[in-house]
Amino acid sequence: MKNKYYYYTNYCEECGEPISNRFTYCYEHAFNECECGNTKKREHDYCKECHNIQLENEKRELYGAAKCPICGEEFTFSGYLNEIFDSNQTRLIANLITHYRHSHQSSWNQSCHFISKKYGEDAYLNAKKEHNNRAKRQILRKCKDWLLDNNIGAEHFLALSDNDKDTIDLISKVYHLNIAC
Repeated sequence: MKNKYYYYTNYCEECGEPISNRFTYCYEHAFNECECGNTKKREHDYCKECHNIQLENEKRELYGAAKCPICGEEFTFSGYLNEIFDSNQTRLIANLITHYRHSHQSSWNQSCHFISKKYGEDAYLNAKKEHNNRAKRQILRKCKDWLLDNNIGAEHFLALSDNDKDTIDLISKVYHLNIAC
């Protein structure tokens, strides 16, 4: 009978235990402590949580961030939206809409992946338009002072795609304009 380590030609750098050639350390020595106190893989600089925080900080530095006027949480801007919009105000409102859709509309986060897989990309895009319009209307109703403080006018909402009739009517009402659909 052959030894269970017969096929291994690699050894743990910590204890010398025979291991697969894919690894540097045996399971017992493959992890150590991150500076935050969580467990991390030995070859990584940070644990998953610290790594995600570091990525979020880099993204915040690159694209910016703002505080949600509804929940008070900070949200980081999207690189994609940064490329799409030249206007800071339009970019700010587009990022707030994205934050609202993901953080305040629990139905969106629970269904967006299901919709895409079950019904296809067109159904997903239609659902996203509907949720974005709902977000725009809520922001127009709840955040009037924030909109004024950030110099966000009707033109910034109208620069966003796929405004439905209800959203355009509310933009007209909030900004005291006569906008034809």
